[in-house]
Amino acid sequence: MDWNSVEIDKKWRELRAGDLVNARLWLFEYYRDYSHYIAKSIYFRSKHAGFEMEDLIQWAEIGLLEAIDRYNWERKVNFRTYAGFRIKGSVLNGMAKYSEKSSYYEFLSKLNADRFQFHLKSVNSANGTLNELVGAVLDFGYIHILENFWQLEETLEINSPYYTPEYSAFVSEINGHISKLPKLSQKI
Repeated sequence: MDWNSVEIDKKWRELRAGDLVNARLWLFEYYRDYSHYIAKSIYFRSKHAGFEMEDLIQWAEIGLLEAIDRYNWERKVNFRTYAGFRIKGSVLNGMAKYSEKSSYYEFLSKLNADRFQFHLKSVNSANGTLNELVGAVLDFGYIHILENFWQLEETLEINSPYYTPEYSAFVSEINGHISKLPKLSQKI
């Protein structure tokens, strides 16, 4: 057993004995380069994702701290093996949580929830006539079509193989209904 492994074992014992500040800090500093190595390897494999290296390093260090706090020293499992999975998970979770795509889907989800609540209130406040209920359902349908309109844009081009006069008339009808929608729904 070399000096490093004796010192590491000592620090793990101190940490479990309650010396949370000194032993935890020492272990963090000792394994910090390992967490940076993992962060850098993920960064170079996913450069196109638009993240800064510092962000990945920060998430890796958070993962390292979580690994130190949750590691069971008595099992004698190699800490680097255990921590590696936690560090990678922390970095990948951070990337997923803070990506532009994730933010966009969160925004759309909130917008849809707000829109649904608005229309639900209008249906509940209606006098119960069939025409008002049909109008609310049609509003939901138009909103759904408008939200997914980007998928159908090429059908509007006359030279497109997907173009049909019926679809063109349908789009004109939708454009006519846009002005009838509530202001919140017109933000699309």
